[in-house]
Amino acid sequence: MANTLADLKSACVRELWNRTDLATEILASINSAVGHYQKEKFWFTEEQTVATTVANQASLGLPSDHGYIDGITIVYSTYPIPLIRRDWEWMLDAMVNTTFLIGLPTDYAIHSQQLWFWPMPNAAYALTMWQNMQNAPPTQDTDSNNWTTVGQAEELIRARTVADVRVNIIKNQLALQEFAGVADRGFYSLKEKIAFDKLHNYSIDYLSSRRIRQAW
Repeated sequence: MANTLADLKSACVRELWNRTDLATEILASINSAVGHYQKEKFWFTEEQTVATTVANQASLGLPSDHGYIDGITIVYSTYPIPLIRRDWEWMLDAMVNTTFLIGLPTDYAIHSQQLWFWPMPNAAYALTMWQNMQNAPPTQDTDSNNWTTVGQAEELIRARTVADVRVNIIKNQLALQEFAGVADRGFYSLKEKIAFDKLHNYSIDYLSSRRIRQAW
């Protein structure tokens, strides 16, 4: 049962015919697998955070682990009001080609890891953001998170890591043949696809939105 990075690496070694000489390659593939799935919306990526606007400041920095936002509310008096998400073209047009406004923000856009508001806030307003975070890959052998924990995303990361090493490092012929059949869908192996489908479907059932959307 893999719960730490060390456990995950050991599990990968066992599935790679106990190739203990591939420790460096296995770690690199684990990091690659996490990077590949970081922006997917899974049940464990949802997060509710709070922030506060700054008077006469049009933008606010996003959290470093920000993935994407499902929605934002702003508190006016004691009432939460949903902000309308706009694309950057709309926001730029509003800031440049309309009468300059300062007041309670009604719209927002995201650009360069910043939240941009329209109108520009005239006071400090409380925000609640429903976002999807990018869980960082583990770095120390004792680290444990969703990517290393059995019953969460460990099976998915392990499946992709093992298949990646078999295909790109060992050049195993059976693995290469299997890869050819699933590569067009972004997978290295059928086992990885099965693990992804299982986690994806569970996340749909788990999440209150009852839907999963791509972040890109």
